[in-house]
Amino acid sequence: MIARRKERLECLKEKLQTKVKIFALDLTQKESFEIIQEALFQEKPRVKALINCSGYGKLDHYENMSIEVIENMLAVVKMVNSVLPYMHKKSYIVNLASCSGYMPIPYLNIYASTKAFVLSYSRALNEELKYRQIHVLAICPYWVETEFFDRAVE
Repeated sequence: MIARRKERLECLKEKLQTKVKIFALDLTQKESFEIIQEALFQEKPRVKALINCSGYGKLDHYENMSIEVIENMLAVVKMVNSVLPYMHKKSYIVNLASCSGYMPIPYLNIYASTKAFVLSYSRALNEELKYRQIHVLAICPYWVETEFFDRAVE
């Protein structure tokens, strides 16, 4: 399990009935993916499911966004790329998209566009990975009560 807050990961780990390893990492940092990739390489796990909620959004005018912010909104692809070599037959990738991927949203332009990308990416990846019997889907919820807007306006 990967998230920014270790204490929340620890709490979730206690509730699960399966063995998990915790990584308190910020996926907007390149070094975080290096840590994940090294851990995967060392342990060579058989990943059965990737529940991929990687990424975030920024509420701002498009012209104010740096390329780093834009790239970080596509962390979902980096995560799939990191984990896919350790997935086997009958594994699953579940990518979190959003209903915002179906509509243009001013000042959440890049976020909404990346969610449209995640939906299309997931559909295409599902077809590409059929030969390995790895199933991919995207979930497109409406607004979910999270700390999204706390971070989106930083």
